[in-house]
Amino acid sequence: MRASRHIFQYICRLLCLALMVKALTAYAASRELYYLGSVTESEYLQLPTYCRKFELENGAFIYDNFVASLTPEERAITLNSGGFHHYCRIPLGWMRYYSSKEKDKKGYYIQYFILNEADYMLRGSSQDAPLRPYFHIEKARALVTMKHEERAIAEYLMASRLDPHIPTPYLDMARIHVRLNNKQKALELITEGLKYNPDSEALRKRYVEFGGQMPYPTPYPAKGAQAQQPAEQEKPKDVVPSERPTATPEIATKGRHGSDKPVQQDNTPKGSTNKLSDNPFCRFCPVP
Repeated sequence: MRASRHIFQYICRLLCLALMVKALTAYAASRELYYLGSVTESEYLQLPTYCRKFELENGAFIYDNFVASLTPEERAITLNSGGFHHYCRIPLGWMRYYSSKEKDKKGYYIQYFILNEADYMLRGSSQDAPLRPYFHIEKARALVTMKHEERAIAEYLMASRLDPHIPTPYLDMARIHVRLNNKQKALELITEGLKYNPDSEALRKRYVEFGGQMPYPTPYPAKGAQAQQPAEQEKPKDVVPSERPTATPEIATKGRHGSDKPVQQDNTPKGSTNKLSDNPFCRFCPVP
């Protein structure tokens, strides 16, 4: 009798545990639905051009015809970057992060929309994938919002090693060092960035601001095809961090599903003298 009672208690505990797991699973699913929700039309129109090649149906991405709808230029950009729809969740996460006023939601968007998806793209892409430096940049920006500056700098350094002709890592690392009261290191980073990107207005502006001596640093010698790579692949132009920074290339001007409807573009002039924004990593906030 005593053994039977112990068996009965054991079974009851197992049933209670199973019910708890089921309840937690349902809660997690509802939480995901609550935070993810449907992709709105306005959010969809702000996504990078190639992300809009995913059809939108009832607020969800439809992946079936994505590859077939890409132009040759877009295919070159997305080469060796598997599971590309995961990358399109990153700009969606930034949009919702900056539009939300609730701390738990903001943390959720950073962790699950941006950081996790950037890690997924890094795991699924080859070292020579054209967009790989931008996966590191997005991960670094997420880490900055979490106040993990050292880890963020490591990601920016990896991005700059993969493609030193992208000004963004130098600008963002310099910003971090300024916040850490290390303006000399910030100037060193801007100087190095200028040697690779001598025409960057944003780098020139920061060079003067941080006390750099004129003339500007002597550029590194061009290395043939490598020096032409950013222009050939239509990688993103430099954007001053105080404006609307973007780490994703825009290479087409057609609208949704290849229509001729023009896509909204950021027409902020180069060399803008706007003050630093409150959200230096926000690509979708209105420019003050």
